[in-house]
Amino acid sequence: MKRNWSLSAGAVALVVLAACSDDRTTGPAGQDAFARYVAIGTSLSMGVQSDGVVYFSQQQDWTKLLTHQAFAQYTQPLVAPPGCFSPLIAPLQLSRRLSGISAAASQTTSIADTACTSFGAVTLPANDVAIDGANTYDALYVTPETASVEGVKRRRQYRLVLPPKNSQVTAMMQQKLAALGVDWRLGTSVTSIDGNGDGLRLTLANGDTLDVDAVLSAVAEAERMEGRAPSAVKLVARMTSRTSPVAIRCTSWARSCAPASWRARRRCSTTSRAPRCR
Repeated sequence: MKRNWSLSAGAVALVVLAACSDDRTTGPAGQDAFARYVAIGTSLSMGVQSDGVVYFSQQQDWTKLLTHQAFAQYTQPLVAPPGCFSPLIAPLQLSRRLSGISAAASQTTSIADTACTSFGAVTLPANDVAIDGANTYDALYVTPETASVEGVKRRRQYRLVLPPKNSQVTAMMQQKLAALGVDWRLGTSVTSIDGNGDGLRLTLANGDTLDVDAVLSAVAEAERMEGRAPSAVKLVARMTSRTSPVAIRCTSWARSCAPASWRARRRCSTTSRAPRCR
């Protein structure tokens, strides 16, 4: 009887272990899930602690801890000491900040607190584009060049976190598309398009050249009524390629009463010269 009981207990243990092993997620699967991970948010996602943000508080925020558990690559725009602004230090009875100033003093007049420099080298945008105090409007439209940003701290944080002319949302979308193979060349323009075998060669204003199969250019125009805001947006796109010199011209109108009520009309026709979409 004793032997039979031992065998039964062993069989049950094997069944339990087998069931648990099927539910486990392996490390590589976790890494793959974070291949295009970008954190966007405000204070907690940036790493604000004790009324300040500095590199060692950023490395302990939830976004960093989450990716660390998945063994995933994750970059942050780390802030050099004493911070931007500097956090309170223990013991709190001292009423002091890491920069040495009193907790009751104005941080906007402290040179150490308003220096706001990067800690280490990082290519912007990093995987963490969170900014302390940002709201929905800020995430969509505010860039480092926006003059209306309130407060010395926040103006300097935008410069540390975002590339020029990028909002939080555009920086996030830029990284998402880059992970899919999009090669971004910002801050420059195309000066010439020349034939190159079966493709085209683009020369940029910064001196770089790109070999491509086709070129798609688009211009947005706003339809305005007298004394009124734009009522429609007209998008004109033109595509050219070396193998097919025929241009494709597409035009679409979308009424901008509200995003949820946009309407678009498209009518396509083909002529001997070029397909035309309206």
